[in-house]
This record gives sequence, C-alpha cells and structure tokens, in this order.
Amino acid sequence: MAHLFDKGFCVRQPAWHGLAEIVQDYPGLEQAMKLAGHDHQIVERQLAIVQGDQMMPLSGYKALQREDTGAVISVMNASYEVIQNRVPWELIDTLFANGAKWDTAGLLKGRFDGTGKEVKGQVYWCLSLLDEPSTVKGDESPTYPYLAATWSHDGSQALRFRAMSVRIVCANTHHTAMFGNDGADLDVSIRHIGDVSKRIEKAKMALQLARKSQSVYLEMANYLANIPVNDVGIDLFIEKIIPMPDANLLTDRVRGNVMKSREQARGIFDSPLPAAFCASG
Repeated sequence: MAHLFDKGFCVRQPAWHGLAEIVQDYPGLEQAMKLAGHDHQIVERQLAIVQGDQMMPLSGYKALQREDTGAVISVMNASYEVIQNRVPWELIDTLFANGAKWDTAGLLKGRFDGTGKEVKGQVYWCLSLLDEPSTVKGDESPTYPYLAATWSHDGSQALRFRAMSVRIVCANTHHTAMFGNDGADLDVSIRHIGDVSKRIEKAKMALQLARKSQSVYLEMANYLANIPVNDVGIDLFIEKIIPMPDANLLTDRVRGNVMKSREQARGIFDSPLPAAFCASG
C-alpha cells in the first residue's frame, strides 16, 4: 500500500515516509490545524448550466469549494450537510482541561476501504493522546491511547471518531486505525445528512466516556496482573480460547491442529517472564 501522504505534522517522532513536518512540542489547536492544512472553511456554491447565452440554475446539487483557494472539492447532492474542519478538532479539544495533545494530523490523497481497495479523494485526520502513555504491572512496554478523527468533504466517508493505540501518519496506518479490531470499543460516526448538530452532541458524550474508559482499563489490567495463575488455570484458559470443535465436525486432523495450537499457546505461558512480573509475586 502507498502512503498517500499529502501534508501534515508529527510531534517529535517522524513518520516512516519522512514527509511530515516535525514539531518538538504539542501545538495548540490553531497552530495544529494550520500545520495539518485544515485551516480553511468549506463553502457551498450554486451550480448552473449554460444554455446558449444564459446561465440556468441546476437544482438538486451543489458544489463544495475551499474558501481560501477557491478549489472545487466536490459536487454533492443538495441534502449533503457540510461539517466544517473545526468541528472534530473542537470536539476532541474540549475533553481536556488544558487542551488536547495533538500528536499527528494532516491530509491524505486517498484512503483504503475495509477491503484494502484504494479510494481516491482527499482525507482529513487529526490524532490526540487520550492520556499519558501507560504501562501495566509486569509489562514495561508503554501503551499509547489515541483518539482519532477522520473525515472528507466528497461524500466518501462520514466524520468518524475512534479510540485506539495506532498512530496515524499515512493511508496505511489510517486503514489499520479505522478498520482494525483495536478501537472497536469506541467507534462513533456522524453522517453528512439530516440534523448534524444533534449527532455532534451525541458524539461529544461518547468521546467523554472514552476518556473515562481508559482509566478503567488501566485499573482492571493492573488488577488482573496481580492475580496468581496456576497450571490448571492456564490449561482451562487455553481450552476456552482454543476450543475443540463439536464431535460431528471433529476429525483426527482437526484434533491434531487444535492440540498443536494449544501447545503453542502453552509455550507462551512457559516462556521466561519479565523480571518486574516475577518480583510482583
């Protein structure tokens, strides 16, 4: 998959393609929108057709135009409701008393859909840390909880929010963030039809819950990390996540595959544990 990167920024850690502008500190909302290329309004224009020397209004459709450059982005059905770029930025920013920590944001020249097929058209995204990177007792690798928003102005996708641990820097990571299993607990979309303002209020409530759920997750993860597990418990757990099929579907080959998978899983538990986990008793 191509990166399809157009414009944007990253804080401290560069993107793999090396094209994003690097900043050393988290920018404020206004600066972040400018660095991302999102600091413009989308305006609606009446369409018309030329008949001889006359201009005849075209009903049922409208053109969407960037106010700053005058570029026509798309031609949409008249029922399409524009959601301005500032909306997702402000929705996320209001979750934090001192403003969001904008880690990456920018524009893509396209995206990949759920099947991995490339879809043409400009895609906007912004990504903030939901909280500080955290670790679970016994595991020194940090988890980065992100909250992302992604949208377009050509009807190819709704305004979508997702909480996950994927850092978006290109079309590839955008695809993983939007369609991977990571983030399924918070997946909020606002379609560009009907009363958009009501949907925005509902999305705001869902985003507030997402930030609270991160602290609940850490509390539960650390609680589970302190529970001792013996061999019997490990075997029961493996049998639960790798079940044996029903008798009418069971063959010697299937049985052998299941047992092999269980042995591989058991090998993970039998491997050396981090020193911090061993010390926790």
